[in-house]
Amino acid sequence: MARHRTVIATAVDTVYRTTLFLERSKGYPLSLAITNWNAHTLIAIPAFAALEVSIPRWKFLSIALRTLSAFSHGNIFSSLEHLVIYSTRTTSNVNLDLFEAKKVPSLRVLETRSSIPWRVFHQVSLPWSQLTTFRDFSAFDQDGLDFLQQSTNLTDLGVTLGEACRSFGGAVVRLPNVFRFEITEDAGAAPRSLEEVFKTLELPSLSELSLSFSFKDGVNFFPDLFVGGCKRLVKLHINLGLALNADNSSNLLRFLSCTPCVQDLCLDDRLSVEFIVGLTLTPVSKRLPHLHILDFGACYRTVDLIDDTPVIYDMIESRYLQLEEGVKAEDTQFGSMVDVTMSSSSSISRVERPSSCMERVRVPRWLFFKEDQRWKDICGAIKVECGIVMKDAK
Repeated sequence: MARHRTVIATAVDTVYRTTLFLERSKGYPLSLAITNWNAHTLIAIPAFAALEVSIPRWKFLSIALRTLSAFSHGNIFSSLEHLVIYSTRTTSNVNLDLFEAKKVPSLRVLETRSSIPWRVFHQVSLPWSQLTTFRDFSAFDQDGLDFLQQSTNLTDLGVTLGEACRSFGGAVVRLPNVFRFEITEDAGAAPRSLEEVFKTLELPSLSELSLSFSFKDGVNFFPDLFVGGCKRLVKLHINLGLALNADNSSNLLRFLSCTPCVQDLCLDDRLSVEFIVGLTLTPVSKRLPHLHILDFGACYRTVDLIDDTPVIYDMIESRYLQLEEGVKAEDTQFGSMVDVTMSSSSSISRVERPSSCMERVRVPRWLFFKEDQRWKDICGAIKVECGIVMKDAK
């Protein structure tokens, strides 16, 4: 039997290695991750004294400590651009003076992965107006919304909705420069939390959106993007976490009908046959008419999809084939839209596809290795990639 030996680095070892690292780094910018769940203050970390002399060179810093009170010291982080905060404490008696604007003049990216209530951030003058990226992985609430009103230069935003997310009181916050938005609805979030957020945030420049739902039973609701002025969305990632039922499939399809400019769509988790059929281009269904990239490689293999593989073929073919029979181009406010007629057994000759058609698809592993001729024809017509390996859905 193999023996495993646990090596515990002493304080002397840690200080020596840190000093050696700093010497070898010369005058280059530094990226650091400081993790010590036993230390109450940074000063209590043996290597911190050696690291402290290099603070002017820190560009990225990730800190994971028991409490944010550990950050209380008087250094000026003149070069710090990206800060990640981890903490396990929920106490409001913390000191956030590390993050005062005058101490982090170059800070542009802030990520919080802690249990600190948002009201705590009122205790210090944080550099909200200079941030371009903000990601809150704790629990977004009304206090967090108040800070977004100060974050006029944000271009990249990420929030998590938990139990604290209820009604925002009807206030509307305009973030004119945000082009990427990532939002997660936890299992404990109130019903329709996503809808509430999009009624509250006005994001006229939004072009990339990521929606994630925690695994839970029941029906999930999708936001009305037009309420928030999101009319030019081109990249969409949805981590479903949905119960596989007709209501969720129809809600998702209804949501996609309101995103006509999307060119890049990524879907995780389960997909139903009803959803695949709804995503198929037909003369009466023009959902996502300008889709160029479709990624459902991380989706589970479900019994109904295995039995109805031709339905998947129909959907993929409808996205890149322009048939000689039944072609009708229509001009819309979003560009040219093409009607397509499909038949699984049809031998209708094909013509050159327009530039607006799908160019690449990423499929699950169980579909990628199909051997029938129809699938081989699809693989020969567009770029097909193999997705990650996922366990079969129960």
